[in-house]
Amino acid sequence: MPSASARSRPRSVEKVLRELLAAAGKTKHPIFFSRVLSALAELEYELPKEQIDAASAAPTDYMVLLEALTAPSVASQLTAQDPLAAARLRGVERQHSLLKKSGGVLTGAEAAGLLGISRQALDKRRRHGHLIGLTQGRRGYAYPAWQFDGGKTLVSLEKVLGRLTDHDPWMQLTFFLNDNDRLDGSSPLELLRSGQVDPVLEAAASYGEQGGA
Repeated sequence: MPSASARSRPRSVEKVLRELLAAAGKTKHPIFFSRVLSALAELEYELPKEQIDAASAAPTDYMVLLEALTAPSVASQLTAQDPLAAARLRGVERQHSLLKKSGGVLTGAEAAGLLGISRQALDKRRRHGHLIGLTQGRRGYAYPAWQFDGGKTLVSLEKVLGRLTDHDPWMQLTFFLNDNDRLDGSSPLELLRSGQVDPVLEAAASYGEQGGA
């Protein structure tokens, strides 16, 4: 699969069409493929040039699509057809924002190499709740980079995650990165990095409760 930087480089219309035709001939899901292409054609018709230019400047193909779908003119139509559409799009935007706050993510191979362990051992840590791994479908898991420090996992990370077992990985990530009222407006990650573990453990234990951040 091409890198994000390679995907973001402009391609000629002829080359794009050749790639699409080749992909269409190989796809196992022709209905999905054709409906996506139809939606893209409609997006180009609906969006003004300024919004198309803004979306086209996004760093990845996925982000181009997200920018187009969240344009006001398109979002209003989506909401009219599906009241939950806007909420879904906001959820994707929040996830993207969290990944930016994370300082990027590591692949399973990169995370295992950083820790000096096998991919199997890394997967075991994730399954046991000792690391946050965000599913990427067939591409495996992505590991937020802030979890790693000097070839090891962040000090007390496992202890805090042990208090967050009732929450999915995205909620766990939200806990660590967002400012927390119970921590005087600091994020749990900030306090962990400064060695203040106990307040973070207390905040984690009450995370999601009424009034908890």
